[in-house]
Amino acid sequence: MGMEGILCTTYVNDVVGISFKCPPNTYIATSNTDTQTSTVHTISVDSYSVDDINKVQSPFMPSNATEEAQIIARGEFDTSNDFSHKPSEKNIPIANTRAKEYMVFGRFHTGDVNPQKILVFYANGYRIQIKYSGSRLLFFQLYPQAFENASENCTTDFEYGCYIWKTKGADSLYNDMKNGSGPSGIQQWYNGFDTIVNTLQIYPPKL
Repeated sequence: MGMEGILCTTYVNDVVGISFKCPPNTYIATSNTDTQTSTVHTISVDSYSVDDINKVQSPFMPSNATEEAQIIARGEFDTSNDFSHKPSEKNIPIANTRAKEYMVFGRFHTGDVNPQKILVFYANGYRIQIKYSGSRLLFFQLYPQAFENASENCTTDFEYGCYIWKTKGADSLYNDMKNGSGPSGIQQWYNGFDTIVNTLQIYPPKL
């Protein structure tokens, strides 16, 4: 089994002023968390002040946080995004504001298998991103039809072998999850994101 991190029941961040309940079997991601050889899921929360984002250009941040916040507030989806799976993109109401929600199945190449559900919103002068990452090992075990083994071209020896996404593999998986027909363990992960969204609270920061 891989290193799993810290079990999460309720996440609280008084600096930015948010809290939410975590889905079952979810851990706070740490530098040692390993979703390749463990069947747990992980949560990570990133928060940056709008002023800092606008001052420092980064490929991992919007070029203009103020503009992105306005787009989200209008109920639209900002398309300058993080390898989002297009059918999953939506703008939803949360707490007393709005957020963009989307899925990522991987970045840069088919060998990056990294299923995530992501929520981005603005509150108390911060851009906040909640990232809910699924166990890759669980996906390989329960939905093998989405992957192919590329061991002959693999340079990293993981316990599960070297799997890459098949063409349309992520599409098939997403459609099954969206329709509620994914394998039990994967469907529970997909549905678990609703726990975060539905219990999210925003309040004045406690400095």
